[in-house]
Amino acid sequence: MTVFNLARRNIQKDVQQYLLYFYPMVCSIIIYFTFVSLQYNRQIIGAAGMLDKIEPAFAASSIFLLIFAAFFIWYSNAFFMRKRKKEIALYTLFGFPKKKVAQLLFCENILLGIAAIIIGILAGAFLSKLFAMLLVKLMGFFLSLNSRYLSKLQFRQSLCFPSSFCSPPLITIGSSTGLPCFSF
Repeated sequence: MTVFNLARRNIQKDVQQYLLYFYPMVCSIIIYFTFVSLQYNRQIIGAAGMLDKIEPAFAASSIFLLIFAAFFIWYSNAFFMRKRKKEIALYTLFGFPKKKVAQLLFCENILLGIAAIIIGILAGAFLSKLFAMLLVKLMGFFLSLNSRYLSKLQFRQSLCFPSSFCSPPLITIGSSTGLPCFSF
């Protein structure tokens, strides 16, 4: 059985356990996607009339939100790995080399991360439109919102979050298996 098949089987076998890790990832993506979609919506920024002051604030907030989301995902991953210490010990007891255990954990994280990115972007696209309409109504503007900015936003989202999903597993795997962090 390959590491990928074992990772997929582990996820299917213990869905409840993995959902505790999966939900924070999806929520982080939805929140980031919604916020950044407002940042790229030229109609809302233009209607606010303070383009030079709002754009830098959105950019700084976006970076802060990305750092917070990465920390949140890292913390969720660390919590998830602490709950799985006995399972990791059993793999080692059954004769799995530490490198294979690390590859298994990394593969599980990548599978969950890809699924979370897909679901988060789809849900975020819907919710960002909803929040944009709510914001326009609260600001008292009469705009017909379009979705031309989504392709640039989806591209940025798909580049930012894989790094957020890959770095915590590498750090946690290195500390939980005794392996140096980037030794695959």
